[in-house]
Amino acid sequence: GFAANFRSMIVDPRIEADYYAFCDQDDIWEPDRLESAVRWMRTLDAEIPAMFCSRTATMTETGSVIGCSPLFQRPPSFRNALVQSIAGGNTIMINGAARDLLAKASSKTRFVSHDWWAYLIVTAAGGIVRYDPRPLVRYRQHGANLVGANVSWRARFSRLAHLLKGGFANWTDENLSGLAANRDLLTTDAAACLGLF
Repeated sequence: GFAANFRSMIVDPRIEADYYAFCDQDDIWEPDRLESAVRWMRTLDAEIPAMFCSRTATMTETGSVIGCSPLFQRPPSFRNALVQSIAGGNTIMINGAARDLLAKASSKTRFVSHDWWAYLIVTAAGGIVRYDPRPLVRYRQHGANLVGANVSWRARFSRLAHLLKGGFANWTDENLSGLAANRDLLTTDAAACLGLF
């Protein structure tokens, strides 16, 4: 699946770059998607893991925009990452330090959702995450998507059913196991917070 694909790419030492942008074959990137992320990352110390993400606009197969991902109000943080993923993987760009961190952490554990895992491990290790409230990616919704957008009422009810059947709890358990396996990468504050969770 997509998590295994992500793992294989993120740990591959033959792939070297200053920045890494996640994508999906159904994406249409806004013209300033990469520029916005790189401009922000260049203001940071390159040794600090950094992740840029944004909202997503969802469109039909014919290109009509039908909605946007939620506009999250809480600032990105490890505490927030424990309970919520704020960005689809197709909106994420990371720097080299974040890639190295994710490669190390991902080789020690399994995870269900690569975007949520990236948010968790970057914030847990003291990295910086920037959430841009603008939709910088348009995601084409169709019947063959592995994971669809949650903009329609039908999709929201489907997500609620998944939650009630324990799907969210399973994802959270995987995340917690992954963080425990990577305790050596966590900041003191993140480790203490994880201990209370």
